[in-house]
Parts: sequence; C-alpha cells; structure tokens
Amino acid sequence: FPEPAAPAAAVPEAPKNFRAVSYSGETTNLNWDAPETQPDRWLIRYRPIGGSWINAGTTSLNNYYTVTGLSASTSYDFIVYAENGSTAWSGTRSAGSSIATAMTLPTTPANLQAHDYTGTSVRVTWETATPHGADRWLIQCRKNGGAWTNRNISTYKGYVASSLDVNTTYEFRVYAERGSTAWSGVRSAVSNTVSVTTLPAQPTNLTVTDRQPFSISLSWSTPIPHGADRWLIQRRAIGGAWRNCGTSTNTSFVVTDLSPNTTYEIRVYSEAGLVAWS
Repeated sequence: FPEPAAPAAAVPEAPKNFRAVSYSGETTNLNWDAPETQPDRWLIRYRPIGGSWINAGTTSLNNYYTVTGLSASTSYDFIVYAENGSTAWSGTRSAGSSIATAMTLPTTPANLQAHDYTGTSVRVTWETATPHGADRWLIQCRKNGGAWTNRNISTYKGYVASSLDVNTTYEFRVYAERGSTAWSGVRSAVSNTVSVTTLPAQPTNLTVTDRQPFSISLSWSTPIPHGADRWLIQRRAIGGAWRNCGTSTNTSFVVTDLSPNTTYEIRVYSEAGLVAWS
C-alpha cells in the first residue's frame, strides 16, 4: 500500500504590529507581535523603494530581526511572514504583515584621530564608507571633561580646531548628517571619541640681549597663559650637535661655558610636566 500523504502544515497566523524600531546607516532593526501559536519561523524580506523584494533571512528564536548590508540614507520597505514546514521559504506561509518603511541613517564616521596639534590647534580626521549618504559632518568638542559643544561643520573628512587653550585636554567626536540645515538634520550614530592635550605655548622672539667671551644672555616672548612649567634651552656650535644647557622658570637665561669667538645656535622649548626634559 502507498504511504499516506503527510498532513499539510497549518497556515500560520500573520504577524501583527510590524515596525522598524531602530536603524543605522547599514542596518534596520524590525519587531512585530506574534500570535498565540508560534510558527516554525519568520521570513523577512526587504526592497529599496520602487525595487524588487529581496529575501533578508529567517528567524525562529524571537520576534526580532536585524536586516544588514543596507545602503546609507536609503528608503526601504520591509515585510515579514510566518511560516510552517520543514524547509524555509517553501513551507506554508501566512499572509504578509503590513509593510514597514524606514530610511537608513548616514554612515557613522569611524577611526577618528587627532594629528598635528600645537598649543592652540588640533587637526582631526575620520573615515567613512562610500556611499556615506551625508551632506556634511558635525564636529563637537569638550574641554577638560565638561559639556559637549558644537564646534563646526565640515564637508570633507577632516577639520582643524583652532583658538584652543594651551596645555588643555580636549575631546572630539563627529556625526554624519543629511538635510538642508546643519545641526538640525538626520544624524548618524556618533563616532569614537579622541582625546588630545594641546602643547604649551611656543616661545617666540628669541633674542640675544648680551654677549660676553664665555656667555650669551637670552630673552624670549610667550603668550599668557602659556601653560608651561619651565623653558628648556639648547645650544650648538655651528655644525655640531644640540646640547642641553639648562632650564628657566622665566623668559630669560644666560648660556655659559662657551668658547670665545665662536658662533652658536640657540633654541628654546616650553615644557609642561613634573620632570624637566621629559
């Protein structure tokens, strides 16, 4: 006798209250309410607005799914089905849920770094996937752990923050944004945070105030505040190696132990820290 046919899988009830609950530049998180009788799995599909449906995947563990591999700043439709049967995508399928539509965010800036900092400026750069869907990037900073403030915007992947305080710790972070008006459009998730301490103020106008056979008197200028604990003085005979002469806690110094009738080069650094020369 022939084997009796296997009973057809019961038609599952359609999921309800389907919605996009959160999204990034490349993902969208979906959620829905399940009926009392749980199906064998859920089937998730998506399409760019006006495009063809794409099978995103299946889940049988919960009523939650994250669609990945999306394009930034792009509108998508999403739909979910309940399914019973031994093989995914070929079992007995419910009617589809309502369609949820969501637009992904601009791509989150990544690998934010600080470069080329001085006493009053810092250059920050970041990376982004392409296409990124951003009209601009928003730069925020905070000083010494204070409140975040809006610093500026950039239309390329870099920014120079100027007019900073010397010997001060700043943190920077960046968002991607789309929309017609800066600071009020749709933002990406925030980048990593980078921290940098500006240098003490650079000495300027180094001047020889007096010359003797065995010594040279110096003075220099500095902004106030300068952020320096001391100044470091170095000298070398023309063509020789630089040598540490000493330190000063004011903007003058006498270099001694020189040879008569010899030409020297002299330079000065400002330094902050507990131990001189380090």
